[in-house]
Amino acid sequence: MPQNTPVSETFYVNSPEFRAVTIDKKGYIISGITFKGEYIASGVNIKKLQETIDEYINNTVVSVDNYLQNRLLAPSYQFGIGIDCNYEVPEVPALVLPPEGQRCAYFYSLYDSLMAQYQNYITKVDCDAECVAAGIERPDYMNDYPIYMYKFIPPYTPNYVEYERKATDKSRLKVYIVTGTHREYMAIWDMYQTMKLICESWSSDANLDALRWEAEYYIIPCSGPYGIEHNSRTNYNGVDLNRNAPTKVWVKTEEGRTYSGPYPGSEYETKVFVHYMDTIKPQIFIDHHNSNEGDGKNLIYVSSVQQSEVDIAATHISAMTRRWKKRYDEIFPSDDIIYGFCYKSSYRGGYRGIYGYEKGALSCTYESNRSRVYHDGQYDPEHFISYDAVTCTIATDGILNFLLRLLKTYSELH
Repeated sequence: MPQNTPVSETFYVNSPEFRAVTIDKKGYIISGITFKGEYIASGVNIKKLQETIDEYINNTVVSVDNYLQNRLLAPSYQFGIGIDCNYEVPEVPALVLPPEGQRCAYFYSLYDSLMAQYQNYITKVDCDAECVAAGIERPDYMNDYPIYMYKFIPPYTPNYVEYERKATDKSRLKVYIVTGTHREYMAIWDMYQTMKLICESWSSDANLDALRWEAEYYIIPCSGPYGIEHNSRTNYNGVDLNRNAPTKVWVKTEEGRTYSGPYPGSEYETKVFVHYMDTIKPQIFIDHHNSNEGDGKNLIYVSSVQQSEVDIAATHISAMTRRWKKRYDEIFPSDDIIYGFCYKSSYRGGYRGIYGYEKGALSCTYESNRSRVYHDGQYDPEHFISYDAVTCTIATDGILNFLLRLLKTYSELH
């Protein structure tokens, strides 16, 4: 952006795809521009425009239409002004899993009970009914495995337009979260505990207050219900749903625990996921999992194709590690090890996070850990403790504070 911009100035941005643009002294477009033959309205900040051009040139995976919509023409988001993004979660109960075949019903019942207490905030959506109505064919094998979404939407601020009262809080961030893709129960549990805290304790903390009133959440707790009920990583057809999303970089993998399916988007569960990505049009998407394997040292893992999100994750993992070592000094050793890692990649972590990115969202795969291997200040890889209160509290503390950082950072950048 030119320095010391006068009242208005016409210049060419650095791309053959764009035409001349006139901006005002604050850097906002006042004449409109043309991008690949399409007129872009005035009121767009030229700095954001240049950032979009740069990313478009450097990464052709981006859908420019979606990117322009979400990053340029979007409102100025206001989230958590003055908050410190540092909420310490109180102790969370241990997760006691019900028998196989009853697990989806159990997790849905938790959200149903929460909805019964907060009917003006939470709405249950029958994803199957909506998707069938939208023309998506539901296979017979899904009859015993319903998919539901829970929407957490605060009241809108009335906006009087042409003397008609309309609810138009366009500045509120939309967050789309899926859990339960790979029978990963900790992710379902810690996400539920996060939303429960937001509902029940928002009035006691500024961070929870911002989460409660300044964003909307669209959560599918059991996005892979067959796998949840049968303790299986894959669905009924043996497909890894996280390798089935129809991204532009999709590659077919052979049958096995990461089988991608015969073609991108082949599975019904994937079509449900895509349908809501397209209808919600979220600014933030989290494909939430939990680790089931490894040496147990990594309590958080984040993967994204966006460097900005990797940077957020790096700061978050370091901060949470320091907190947990202080809070549980009788469990964790006093050392410099960071209990997690983050990774920028166009593949690692599966395709759902990449699909969210292609749709213009700040998007990632976030993994908690169901187990810990630290006891009495020592690392003991032969002794895993899973789903106990400490591990569940750590998992909830991690995802809740990561959500705070994402929302806060996104609003500051937009």
